[in-house]
Amino acid sequence: MREQQSDCAHPIAALSRITTCGLLALAALLVLSVCTTPASALRQLRVAATVASHHPEPNADVTVRVKAVDQEGQALKGVRCVAIWHLRSTTPRSTRRTNRAGVVWLTRYIGDTTSGYRVWVTVRCAWRGQTRRCRTWFVPRGALPDVPNIVFVGDSLTVGLYAVTEAESFRALIAARFRCTSELIGTSGGQSKDVSLVGVTEAAGDIVVIELGTNDAIGYPDLVPVAPAVLEANLRAIARAARSGNPACRLIFLSAWQQAPTRTPYDARIAAVAISYGRHFIDISTIKDDPAASRPVGVDTYLGISDGWHPNTVGHAAIAGAVEDEIAKMLGQNVKTAVESAAN
Repeated sequence: MREQQSDCAHPIAALSRITTCGLLALAALLVLSVCTTPASALRQLRVAATVASHHPEPNADVTVRVKAVDQEGQALKGVRCVAIWHLRSTTPRSTRRTNRAGVVWLTRYIGDTTSGYRVWVTVRCAWRGQTRRCRTWFVPRGALPDVPNIVFVGDSLTVGLYAVTEAESFRALIAARFRCTSELIGTSGGQSKDVSLVGVTEAAGDIVVIELGTNDAIGYPDLVPVAPAVLEANLRAIARAARSGNPACRLIFLSAWQQAPTRTPYDARIAAVAISYGRHFIDISTIKDDPAASRPVGVDTYLGISDGWHPNTVGHAAIAGAVEDEIAKMLGQNVKTAVESAAN
């Protein structure tokens, strides 16, 4: 009885206890709610789009890189990205999702029709109910002229050792395939450091075919190999010289004419330079590894007796075919005309 009187005598205290318990229960529910909510649901989506170069070549693939992160810079995986390419004639779309690093690459082939025209790419990104947009742009370089000037920069292979006749050297075969002018910069036994940068600039080539690294790899003629990093630096200097003479020129890089594993680090450096200048890299290692492309020894050619190591007429034809395919892609719509003209 006294206990009941005590409860009745203190109604405010009882209400206070009830209120306190209710607040604690509500707080617990809130804490539980926060703890059971996926942390990623609270992250804000942020996106950015870039291209490797604002002046890529026409008749080539252009890649847009999209990066998705949260407000703290943490990568977001699985973000759906739709790229809208605002070309002059069409508006195609590409769709992909970001990887674990929060990155996605969206690639599209760009033809001559967009040359000189600023192309905008809008990317719509969606993730967990959030949507964001980002944009980037590029202007394709000018189209190649109908009669391009092809400049060959190289060593003994480019000079022509050991095709039976000069007309059968890869340089001459390429020049004969297309309606073009051509020029040779290089000497037999030359290394990348020996190339005249002034000569490359003054040549103002529309297409520059660079075949170097063979002598650097073995250090010919003093047999002191050049470091792969030095070869890369020299090739970049040559590429800059070529673009200085003609900002719209295309550069094609050939791998070194060497056996594995000697060629491996040098080919990697050559390919790295090619990535920076249009991604035109031609791996001729399979041709080098084919005995039919360089043997036999002792054949009489216009530059002397063959040594069985340099490419023979078969090897030069194989190299020419690979380079011709690359040039044909560059010429785009001009390919048919060029081939017909060469045949006539």
